Amino acid sequence: MTRRWRYPWQRHTDRTAAQPPADLPPVAEPRAGMSSGGLTLRLIFIVALLVAVGLYTYDYDLVPGEVAVFVALAGIYPLTYLAYLGFAAKTHRKRLEDDFRLLGLAREEELVATVESLYDTVYSPIQFVVYIGLIILISLVVFWGYLRCGANAVNCVPGVEPAIVKLICCAYLGSYVFSVQELVRRYNTFDLQPQVYSSAVVRMLIALAIVFAGASIILGPTTPAGDPVWPAAVAFTIGIFPTQGLVWLTQLGNRLIESAPVQRSVLPLASLLGISPWHEARLAQMGIDDAQNLATVDIRRLLLTTQFDTQEIASWIDQAILGVKVGDKLPRFREAKIGSFHELRVMLAQLSLEAPAPLSAPEQEARTKGRERLAVALALAHVDELNRLADDSNFPNYSHIAEYYARSSRVVHRRASVGMDAVLGPIFRELAIDKPLGAADGDDRAELNRYLADIQRLLGQRRNDARLWNTLGVAYYRLGRPLDALYAYERAIEMDRNLAEPHHHRSLVQIDQGQYAEAIRSCTNAIQLDRVHADAFNNRGLAYMRSGYFDLALADFDEALRLDPRLPSAYLNRGVTYNAVARFGEARRDFEHAWLLDDSAPDLWLPWGLALIGVVDYPSALEKLSRAVISDAQAATPRARRGYVYYLLENFAPARLDVEEALRIDPTSLFARNSLGLLETRLGHHEVAIEHYRKVLETAPEQYVTRYNLALALARAGQNADACAELRQVVEDSPQDGFEAQDAKRRLDVDCGVE
Repeated sequence: MTRRWRYPWQRHTDRTAAQPPADLPPVAEPRAGMSSGGLTLRLIFIVALLVAVGLYTYDYDLVPGEVAVFVALAGIYPLTYLAYLGFAAKTHRKRLEDDFRLLGLAREEELVATVESLYDTVYSPIQFVVYIGLIILISLVVFWGYLRCGANAVNCVPGVEPAIVKLICCAYLGSYVFSVQELVRRYNTFDLQPQVYSSAVVRMLIALAIVFAGASIILGPTTPAGDPVWPAAVAFTIGIFPTQGLVWLTQLGNRLIESAPVQRSVLPLASLLGISPWHEARLAQMGIDDAQNLATVDIRRLLLTTQFDTQEIASWIDQAILGVKVGDKLPRFREAKIGSFHELRVMLAQLSLEAPAPLSAPEQEARTKGRERLAVALALAHVDELNRLADDSNFPNYSHIAEYYARSSRVVHRRASVGMDAVLGPIFRELAIDKPLGAADGDDRAELNRYLADIQRLLGQRRNDARLWNTLGVAYYRLGRPLDALYAYERAIEMDRNLAEPHHHRSLVQIDQGQYAEAIRSCTNAIQLDRVHADAFNNRGLAYMRSGYFDLALADFDEALRLDPRLPSAYLNRGVTYNAVARFGEARRDFEHAWLLDDSAPDLWLPWGLALIGVVDYPSALEKLSRAVISDAQAATPRARRGYVYYLLENFAPARLDVEEALRIDPTSLFARNSLGLLETRLGHHEVAIEHYRKVLETAPEQYVTRYNLALALARAGQNADACAELRQVVEDSPQDGFEAQDAKRRLDVDCGVE
């Protein structure tokens, strides 16, 4: 964080000693986690009861080895849930709290209750127990059927041939393999919801039903002769991908009944880049079966109930919107390097014929031809179809995606992460911004208050973290609490005297309070700890400039820019110093550099305008001062200076409006009142001008230029004696080689005589 030049008339407050902020929290007490013992015993009891009921119902005498195989197969389902409950659930709830805190989705006092309520709703124990019990029951039935049939050649189950039972078992194994991989994947990503087990139940039932219904086809003419492995492989594959199996079975059925295949316009999820079968299965659990569903899904639901990264979700929905818009032309768009709807919008914006500024004839012709070539490349019937494709009115998700792309850095800062250091990272990056005291307002202030709450919470656990105290100081400073910031910086220095940043940041508060000697010492300490700290040189130069040591200030600004040639605040501060020593040409060049590097600086226009007045470029000065007035309509100085430029350009009506408005805003503005005196003198209103000059001299009798102007107005008003008295005072107060002293001596000789 570097300190920009601020106007000398801005006031500061002072306090001798920094005190701890009232809102700094005590050491945080650990919060007890949710007990899971009763739920664990309940789940084990229900699973054991289901197994016992199954064994009793089918009255099958399992040998110990077969029991072990069954337990190994079916036991992974309750074990994964119990492991998640014991090891990952607490971490997941903690991550949800960080997510909600960083995203501002709940107030701090309601955060824990909100997260617990959401967690209990989404991760209901009853759902887990029911779905796991159904999986074990299905596994028990399939296992029993396979063991009962074994190698029998006769029907072991009424109405079901042994070969079909074996195919059903293979289908079960396929769905089992897929569901186990999904369980492991979802456990590792802290996304083990009841829907994982419910989808396993559905997958098993669908796979078993498809294989049972299509057994005659699998074992029939489609089976190569003498290849007993083929039916088992088909059944196993159907178990892994039951949806594809259903499509395959439907195609075979259509061939048998000589029916034309059904034409579908559905764009499958697998056609989108970056979506694997695992992603597809997870989205299917949320009722998202194709690209149209994904393009119109509530994006907030995806963010809050899945562990997919925000950038992944945005990219998938972006692609889905394009796929829905263009249909079977999607491969042509990808060949043209347009893989998403946003890329299409960007390309069309570059070729738009409705630019903000009028297009030249060659530019308009080039864009027209570019649109025609693009339409041909995309196999569109007419170039006007491009505008129809770019219409996003039916896809509100695109507004969220466009905002995400435009403000991706802010989104990244709001992302939650699993460790404390990862939570600290975005706070440090977001707060390390070159902003003056109290610059935060509106949304920025609300976001800073959230960061402040995070830092205070973390300080309850890491009271001796110097970097964390320094970050706390930055947050206080940005919120306009300089004394609390000073306390935090001093605590950081106490804990780590080798850390340069607290010294540098402390100098900002000291400069605001007018403690320039202390600020110089703080910056010097930062420079001694970090010799290449360009911001510390810049801030020390600012303190020297405020103290009137312009040569030392220029030396520090030169060093800051040698270390960092792209530091806009150093150019701005050096330009202000050049203004102070009347080196206006060099000041103008520095302000141009500052503008090129940071054209959003609102405090650039006024000193730039003053430099342009110094080089007698009044039209350019008028433009810069007008920008200063626009950036702060309630500031008196920019209006007073602009009124003076209008006066120099002999544009008296706007000159009067500006200086009178400046006096209305700040009746103590000496420059505005002096400019109004000049204006009244030029218009021949000498008595009014004399009154304005006398008011200036009542407050600042050392203003010899105003006294010289008063003497001229008095002479023109016929008050020669008073005019001569003022001229003698000008000779006494002004530099002897200056214009005012020389002209006053001449007038005294000619009009007043020499005493």
